[in-house]
Amino acid sequence: MLKIIVAPLNRFRAGQHLNLMTETLRLVMETPGVMEVQPLIPALRAAVDNESIAYKLEQGSSITKLMDKSDDLRERYCSGLGYLVEMGLCHFDFTLVEAAEAVKRVIDKYGNMRSKTNVEETTAIRSMNRDLRAPATLPYTNALGGLVWIDKIDEENEKYAALSAQRTKEEGERPGLSTRETRAVADPCYNAIVDRINALAVINGEANYSSFITQLNSTIEGMKNTLAQQQGLKKKEESAKTA
Repeated sequence: MLKIIVAPLNRFRAGQHLNLMTETLRLVMETPGVMEVQPLIPALRAAVDNESIAYKLEQGSSITKLMDKSDDLRERYCSGLGYLVEMGLCHFDFTLVEAAEAVKRVIDKYGNMRSKTNVEETTAIRSMNRDLRAPATLPYTNALGGLVWIDKIDEENEKYAALSAQRTKEEGERPGLSTRETRAVADPCYNAIVDRINALAVINGEANYSSFITQLNSTIEGMKNTLAQQQGLKKKEESAKTA
C-alpha cells in the first residue's frame, strides 16, 4: 500500500523543517487529485508563514549558531544522563538499580524536554537539576555518578539562557517568536494532511494520490539522508577530538 512515510520532524534542523513544511504546502496546492485536503491548507499556510519569519529572525542573529551549539550540548548531556540511568537500571548491583530508579523518577516528572518551548525547557532543566541535587535525591544521584552530568547540563543550560536573552534583546521587534514554538504549531497541521491523504488513499485507491505521495516521500527520503550524513559527520568530528 502506497503511503506517506514518517518524517522525523523533531530531528530536523530549523531550515530542514521549514523546507519540508514549505514543500508540503506547495504540493498540496499544486497537485491535482488531493482536493479533499483543501480545508486543511489555511492552517498549514499560516503556520509556515510564522515559521518562516521566526527562521529569518534567528538566522539573522549573530549569536544563533552559539545558541544552537549550547542547545545541542545540553540535549546531548541530558541524553547522557538518561543512558546512565538506563545502565543503572540493568546493573547487577541492587544499590545502583535503586539509585537509578530514584533518579529516573525525578527525570520522568519533567517529561520530554524537546517537546517544550525554549523558555519552558530552560526552566524545566533548572528545576530537574535542583531536584536531583535535593537532599532526598542527592545520595542516589552521587551513587549513580550523575552529578558530573548535571553540572555539564547546568553549564550549557545557563549559557543557552544567557545567549537567548541576548538575542531577544538584539531582535527586539519579535521577542516571543522562535522556530521551536512555530514548529510546534506547524507539526499538527502537517500531520493532519499526511493522515488525511494516507486514509484517502486507502478508501479511494492510490491513483489520485500517488503523485503527491511519491513526490513528498522523495523529499522526506532526501532530507533523512542529509540528516544521517550530518549526524555521521558530527560523530566523526567528535571522535577526532577525543582521539
